[in-house]
Amino acid sequence: MGNELADAGYYLSDRPEREIQPLTAAVLADLDRYGYTVERDLELSEMPFDARAMKKKEFFYVVETEALTRGDILAYSDAAFTDLTVQKMKRSGSGVILFVTDTAGEDAIDLSKSITCYGKRDQLQIAYAIAEADTGRVYFWATG
Repeated sequence: MGNELADAGYYLSDRPEREIQPLTAAVLADLDRYGYTVERDLELSEMPFDARAMKKKEFFYVVETEALTRGDILAYSDAAFTDLTVQKMKRSGSGVILFVTDTAGEDAIDLSKSITCYGKRDQLQIAYAIAEADTGRVYFWATG
């Protein structure tokens, strides 16, 4: 038994949900339980988001998609950044865009191992996470 992240670049989720919608519902229930304000079914910069969850300077955006590419991540990242800075007037904070999918392309998986920082002092940080519902794999940048 090894560390999945070190061996293959992902963690295995212990969640029992193995389909996109039930996995998203479970994540949103957790965010709600931990005090996040959760809004569902949003269109931000003409991009469909399944949810946005915010608590002080922390945020999560959730996107369901059957297949995920690098281009998808970049487009959703731009939409979330615009939402945070223009609509929500946030200038600092940290959060995650979670993509719940069945299939993630290698180029998308590569981006999940990065954090995008904005501002002169990197005050706004956005990480990317990919949860492959059917395999239970979760890709994201982690230390340790």
